Amino acid sequence: MAWLPPLDVALRPILLPILLWQSIGVRRAALSLPEAAGLREGQSGTGPKLRLLIVGDSSAAGVGAQTQSEALSGQLVKTLAPKFSVTWRLIAKTGATCQSTLEMLEADRAVNSDAFDVAFIALGVNDAVRLRSKRVFLRRHQAVREVLRTRFGVGAIVVPGVPPLSDFPALTPLMRWVLGNHARRLDGALSQALSKEECIAFLPFDLPLTSEAMAQDGYHPNAESYAVLGDRGGMGISALMREGGVDS
Repeated sequence: MAWLPPLDVALRPILLPILLWQSIGVRRAALSLPEAAGLREGQSGTGPKLRLLIVGDSSAAGVGAQTQSEALSGQLVKTLAPKFSVTWRLIAKTGATCQSTLEMLEADRAVNSDAFDVAFIALGVNDAVRLRSKRVFLRRHQAVREVLRTRFGVGAIVVPGVPPLSDFPALTPLMRWVLGNHARRLDGALSQALSKEECIAFLPFDLPLTSEAMAQDGYHPNAESYAVLGDRGGMGISALMREGGVDS
């Protein structure tokens, strides 16, 4: 029996003009929130030294929170600080894809030479929205990880799953169906690819994206959700450090 593509993929040639029209309407109606204010590097905590690099898109940049202390970076550090002396830095930008993140990382190496023990990579939503193929997405995500290892000295990596676009309140039902299915496929492919690598932790994205858990724009986490994500991410980092022989 011949292989048949998923229904949403088979219908893309018909649906793409509608999706494009709806996406323009969603962008026009959407509340545009800024990235969280505050420092993008710092030091906190006591204990064994831990150098942390946070990389990614608007979720890494803290859109939906007022300050970096309330955002993902601050919540990761808050979870880790009781166990480690954390030196951290954030390289993130709203709209970032794997490809643009590669460019940000290369630009950083042109002016900085600091090294890190662990990296937290928050990427995938913008590649999913662009309907990037699994092959291209996996290749570019791997390239990000490779640059972090070879140019930033990173030994361990934590990667949260691709958020379920099917649950995003800001999207239309059609966008949730098409983009949600694609995000789910990218998420599964990424989880499988990372399972073959050492010193890496994949964190399934199982945070319920209800209106109470989202920022006003219906597209980003709010401060309460960043606290949950930071706690889970911090525990994942701690586990990798224990496996690597860094006592907490």
